[in-house]
Amino acid sequence: MKKPNILVESIFVGFYSLLTSVIILQFFNYSMLLNAFIIGFFKHFMSGIFGLQQYYCSRYIKCDSFILKNLILESIGEGILFVILYSILSSFRNEYFNNNVFVIFFIIGVVLHLSFEELGIHSSFCKSHCKNKK
Repeated sequence: MKKPNILVESIFVGFYSLLTSVIILQFFNYSMLLNAFIIGFFKHFMSGIFGLQQYYCSRYIKCDSFILKNLILESIGEGILFVILYSILSSFRNEYFNNNVFVIFFIIGVVLHLSFEELGIHSSFCKSHCKNKK
């Protein structure tokens, strides 16, 4: 299968992260680190529920069925990554982001997607979650 444009996908994921942050921050008023965890968690969790993960994987490999295994643990992991990256990027919030947390969540989405591609994590994820008929 033809490999999609990773940069375009990463920008899409950035906007998906931004949209998730806009929605979550309307309902949760915790510390920003806890909010970052919740945003990362729900971004991954809802993409599994909405079928975005299956759609993504089917663009790379043949995917007859998609198994949502370990969705909670994977979502917790993504939430932790959001906290780590938010902690790093928020130290530059006033200088580079005009104190805008939404820009930070957009950048986190882009950076994580690009990093997962480069490290082969997405490829492994798709291979472990897609099941094909024999």
